[in-house]
Amino acid sequence: MGIPNISRRHRLVTVSLPTNEFDWLNELVATLESAGYRRTRSALVRVALLELRRSIGNGRPNEIVKHWLQRDSERLIAAIDADD
Repeated sequence: MGIPNISRRHRLVTVSLPTNEFDWLNELVATLESAGYRRTRSALVRVALLELRRSIGNGRPNEIVKHWLQRDSERLIAAIDADD
């Protein structure tokens, strides 16, 4: 099927988020839009991808997987620590 084209330079992408992350995103979008920013949701995704690209770089596949596993491990440990 592929990703639908919305223009020659853009593609439409759908993601699934947990409710709490979706709510947080909507609040952030509303805050930025009320300050006059346009196309905020797309801009936020582009910024997030840029940050991810910076953190991963041009690593080899095994380095990328290692980076992702370390990130998830740190997130899980922080969640466990928060419950204490």
